[in-house]
Amino acid sequence: MTRCLLVFPPQWSPFSPHLAPVVISSAIKKAGHKCDIRDLNIEFYNDILKKEFLKDKIVKILNDFLLLKRELKDKIIPDQKAEDYSTDFGIKAKKMLRINELTEKTEQTKQIIEYIDGAVSILKDKENFYDIKLLVNSLAIINKALEIVTLQEFPQELSLYNFKNHLVQFNYENILKYCSKNNMFYTYYDSKIDEIIKNKYQLICISISSSTQLLSALTFARMIKTKSKKTKICIGGNYISRVTDALKNNKDFFNKFADFVIYEEGERAITELLETFIYKRKLDDVSSLIYLDKNEEIKFNSKKVPTKLNELAIPQPQGFPLKKYFLPEIIMPIQASRGCYWKKCTFCDHDWGQTFNIKDIDILINEIKTLKDKYSINNFEFTDDCISASFLEQFSKKLISENLNINWYCDLRLEKAFTYEILELANKAGLKMVLWGYEAGSKRIMELINKGIDIDERLEILKNADKAGIWNFAYVFTGFPSETYDEAMETIDIVCNNSDIFHSYGRSIFTMGKHSAINLHPENFDIVKLDDIEDFSSDALFERKSGMTKEELEKVNNLFVEKALKKYDNPAWMFLNYREVLFLYIKKFGKEQVLNMKYKI
Repeated sequence: MTRCLLVFPPQWSPFSPHLAPVVISSAIKKAGHKCDIRDLNIEFYNDILKKEFLKDKIVKILNDFLLLKRELKDKIIPDQKAEDYSTDFGIKAKKMLRINELTEKTEQTKQIIEYIDGAVSILKDKENFYDIKLLVNSLAIINKALEIVTLQEFPQELSLYNFKNHLVQFNYENILKYCSKNNMFYTYYDSKIDEIIKNKYQLICISISSSTQLLSALTFARMIKTKSKKTKICIGGNYISRVTDALKNNKDFFNKFADFVIYEEGERAITELLETFIYKRKLDDVSSLIYLDKNEEIKFNSKKVPTKLNELAIPQPQGFPLKKYFLPEIIMPIQASRGCYWKKCTFCDHDWGQTFNIKDIDILINEIKTLKDKYSINNFEFTDDCISASFLEQFSKKLISENLNINWYCDLRLEKAFTYEILELANKAGLKMVLWGYEAGSKRIMELINKGIDIDERLEILKNADKAGIWNFAYVFTGFPSETYDEAMETIDIVCNNSDIFHSYGRSIFTMGKHSAINLHPENFDIVKLDDIEDFSSDALFERKSGMTKEELEKVNNLFVEKALKKYDNPAWMFLNYREVLFLYIKKFGKEQVLNMKYKI
C-alpha cells in the first residue's frame, strides 16, 4: 500500500474545508489507498494568530527597524526628491515608516497582542459569534494582527481571504527566487517539515486552487524536494491547470518543485498515478499527467474521460480538523454539478478544464444525509458554477420530502425560469442566500458579456427572490473593456436605487482570465493584449483602446463606495465582510432582521 499525504497549503479562507482536497482524498481512499490529510492553511491561521507568535514577531520587526535606520541614514541626501531614490530604497523607507507607525501606537499594538486569542475564540463560539459588536471587533483585531504578521516582509498583504506579495511577479525566475529563500512561509514550514518527512510518504500531493496559494505551495514543495530525495511530489488543482503553458519548456520546474503535475480534473489521474507505485505501471498510462520521462523530456499525457460525479466516493471531511475552522458551525462545500451549463459568458473562464456533468439528486441527498448523520453538518455551500431552475425545483422537493432540515446557499443565473414559486419552494427547503451574477447595468456591456439572459427581467427575478424570503447577494464589476464612465455609473445607480432587493453585493474591477473568450478574441472587445510577462499567472495583461481611463475607473469605484455607504446607511452586512459569516447570521436571525441591522464604528 502506498503512503500518500494530501496537503492544502495557505492561503485560503479559514472558514471551512476546501472541497477539492475533500473530494480528492475521498477518491484516493475509495481506490483502496491510505491517504493522510494536512490542511496546512487552517493550521497556519491558528498558529500565527496567537499571542506568543505576535510577541515574537514584534521583537523581530523592531530589530528590523533598528537595522533599517542604520542602513538608510547614510543614504539620505538633503533636498533630494523621493522619486530620485532607488526602488529598493523607497520600499525600505516605506517599511520603516510603517514600523514607526506601529511603535507610535504602542497601546493599540499591545491590545491587539493581548486580545488576539480571544478574538479567534469568539469566531468559533456559538454564542459570542452572534453578538455583532463582539464579532466585528474580533475581525478588526484579526486583520490588524495579520498586518503585523506580514510587516517583516513588506510590501505584502495577508487577510482572511487573500495573500499578495507585491514584489513577486508570477514568472519562473521570480517564483524560484522567492521560494528558495527564507520567506514568511519558509519560516513557518520549517517547524513542520521534519515531522512530515519522518512519516516516509512515497507521494505528497499538493492542491493549489488559487493564486493566493502559489508562492506558499511552491515554497513547501521546494523544501520537501530539498530535504527528502525519496519522496515524490505531485502538484494539482484548479489554479495549476490554468497555467500549464508555463511548464511546456520548463524542465527546471520538475527538478526544483515537482515530479508530477496533474492538470484539470484529478480524481482519475491521482488514483492511476498511485497505481504506478504499487503495480509498476507506466506513467504513460496516467491521464492528465505532466512529468519528465527517462530521456529528461517533458511529457504531457492526454486527458481521458473524467470520472463522473455519480461515480465518485461521497466527499467526506475525514481527517480534516473541523474544530479549528473560524466559524461556530461548519459550512460544508458540496457539489451538485461540475462545469457550467451555459459556458458562453465572454469574461468567464471559471469552469476551465471541467467537463459538465450533473449528480443525480438521490446520490446528492444520500451525500447530505451522510454528512449530516456522521459529522453533524447542517450547513452547506454549493460550489457549482450555477444550478438550473429544474434541478433546483426537484432537489428542493426531495429535501422537503426527506425532512432533512438543512440550510444552504448557492450561485444561480438571473434566468426567467427561476419563478417565484420555485424560489419559494427552495427557501422552504433551506435556501437562505443566492449569489447572483448581475455583472453590469449597461445593456451594451451585458450584450458583450453574452450572459444569455433577458437583461430587462433581472430586477423582477431579484424581487421574486426577496419576496420568497431569500437574501440576494449580487456580483457586480466595473471596467469591462470599452465600458464608459456613464455606463459604469448605470451599474452604481441600479445597485443603489434598488437596495431593497440588492440586499448585499460584491464589487470588483474587471480582470481578464487567460482562458476567457475576451483573451482569445481581443479584436472583438477593443483591447490590445500585452506581453505575457507572468506565465504563472492565470490573468492576462491588456490595454483598453476605448472606454474609461485609469483615473475615471478609480473615480467610479470611489463613487461606488461613497454612494452605497450613504444609501445603505451603515448596514451590518458591510462589516460582516465574509459571505460565510453573513450566511450564518441570516440563518440565525432571518433575512429581515439582518437587513435592519446597523453598525457604526
